Amino acid sequence: MSDKFPLTVLNEEYGESAYHPLIQPIHSAITTLAEELATPAFETTIIMSGNLTASVDRRGKEKDFSPERLGGQVAGKTFPVDPTDYSRVDVILDAGMMAPDPDGLQQGMFVHLLAHELGHAVIGRQRTTCGDAPTAQRNDPSGMAGVYGLEVVDEWRCDRLADIVLGGMVTAEVVDGEPVPARYGYLVPDSGQAELRQILDQAVHPAWPELVWSYRVGQTDLASMWEKLQEQTKQVFVCLAHAEAKALGAGQPSPLSQVAGHLGADLYLSPAWSRIMQVVEPQPILSHHSEFHTHQNEVFRVCQSAIAHMWACLGITRRPTDDGQVYLDVTEPME
Repeated sequence: MSDKFPLTVLNEEYGESAYHPLIQPIHSAITTLAEELATPAFETTIIMSGNLTASVDRRGKEKDFSPERLGGQVAGKTFPVDPTDYSRVDVILDAGMMAPDPDGLQQGMFVHLLAHELGHAVIGRQRTTCGDAPTAQRNDPSGMAGVYGLEVVDEWRCDRLADIVLGGMVTAEVVDGEPVPARYGYLVPDSGQAELRQILDQAVHPAWPELVWSYRVGQTDLASMWEKLQEQTKQVFVCLAHAEAKALGAGQPSPLSQVAGHLGADLYLSPAWSRIMQVVEPQPILSHHSEFHTHQNEVFRVCQSAIAHMWACLGITRRPTDDGQVYLDVTEPME
């Protein structure tokens, strides 16, 4: 165990399992990379929880926490003990969802999950020690687009990292008589496209333009409409990031390209995602500490532009006021 990156493992409403021997090797793989990236030291506590909601609530880090999300359910959460520096991090895994006697597939999914969450710990430590992190006013579409975009790209990066760790620990299909490094997309093929299409149908189109119209005709107030659209934007793009990263790792077609023709994809998601990835993909999956601030700012700026433009297609733009505040203009959405 590294002195620079110490690890503690706790069980909450859960006992020892076949997953526990995997924890140390996964942690070692991530912290070896963290060392190479000049990441400042941090301490990790991994909690194997039989009740994810109870474990999150016990730490008081997220008000009214629910594991339910658009497109599925959260299986892990990473929280800094002190959000200002990420020097101590709690990683809570929903062991209650895991098979008690895991086969190779289930063990591979556990490797991917834990590596993903530990990726968040590395990114959080980098972000809080490399300079001021971008912030925004809640009612500023441009600023919030950047903030949400960084969170979405973090998810994409952590999935890409988790695929690398998975491939170093688990083999999958045999090609020409040789095993190949596993990827999540090999373990759970083609799941991203089906989930994405379901989200597009249920949450994006016609739901987003209808939400804007509900404000324009007086059926809901501005604050409620804007809060719902922001939260759904983040959740939809997080689902998209997961789907795209897992398909990319397995060499599979882009799930977003497979839903071309759906108005939710064509009008809103595809133009924004394409612009964001033009900046993100040339960057390293995880940046060296000396480059993190520069890369983060590049991503923040493109997300500001891309997601704010998507919201503008829905009729929502910003207008600065004379007193330095931001006024939301809401006009007819593009449908």
